[in-house]
Amino acid sequence: NPNPVKHTRSFSWNAFASENWSYGDIARQYLLAKQQKERGQSNDIVTFYTQVLSEFWRYSLAEEEVEPLVASEQKEFDTANEVRIASADVQSFDKDEHIYFTVCGFNKEKREIRLIDHGRCNTFDELHNVTRKHGVKDQRCYIDSGHATRRVYQECAKHGHAGVGKTTGKSQWYCWIPTKGASDKKMYYHKEHSKSEFYAPVSPQSTGLNDSGKKSVNLVSFNPDVAKDILKELLDVRHADWKLYINDVAKNDAEFMSHLNVEKREPEHNAKTGALQFVWKNKAKADQHYWDCLVLQMVGGSRERFL
Repeated sequence: NPNPVKHTRSFSWNAFASENWSYGDIARQYLLAKQQKERGQSNDIVTFYTQVLSEFWRYSLAEEEVEPLVASEQKEFDTANEVRIASADVQSFDKDEHIYFTVCGFNKEKREIRLIDHGRCNTFDELHNVTRKHGVKDQRCYIDSGHATRRVYQECAKHGHAGVGKTTGKSQWYCWIPTKGASDKKMYYHKEHSKSEFYAPVSPQSTGLNDSGKKSVNLVSFNPDVAKDILKELLDVRHADWKLYINDVAKNDAEFMSHLNVEKREPEHNAKTGALQFVWKNKAKADQHYWDCLVLQMVGGSRERFL
């Protein structure tokens, strides 16, 4: 309280002095709050310190005990050796284009993924400027094609550059990559090291454009359940190899953080076999656009042979 009443005095006991709280209850609440803090959500840890421990809150309190995977301004990243990937979730074309985006850096040597930028654009040209600002190559921009599919194909084809294929030695057009979630797609595997892939071979799609080299784009179809499983492991700090760091701007963006908690694995009986399975669902029908952007980051990370 920054403006307390001068003549009012108060005090509080912490939970260790209460016979109604066991050490197990306190430990459980702290561990749950710590887990949320590691995902970038501070509400529970603030409540723990102020109500359970009866201490005044300052952010340095939790930082002394929790090593958050939310990247702070003081953490140093090896930006010179990271591969940057952009992803976008296209939502509406009624009046303006409504495009959510994320930009992440993947450092293969340190096994780190850092969220560099996130936000919304009103046009594809604005999104193009974002990718240029962060040095993302055209062929590492993954765009959701679930809405206004043909328009997305056209924009993906337009935003690219001419280059020479490493394997073919022939001139080709490197452009943004349209994506589509398809849970019925088979699983594929890297021949080099037998890591599981969750996307099908690229499928050429017509754009309806007559420009040379832009008549088609390569659609990437992927299994969203597998991509979401990987993302969830990263957010819960359970991934075997990689760590995901969310920057301070995103951590303090209520909209961004709320999008990460909408979709959950729910139990469901298979209609054909009756077997119990767990399926990703958005029961609240709430916005989850930044979550979808990070799912596409998992697709890009796998195609780069990182995840």
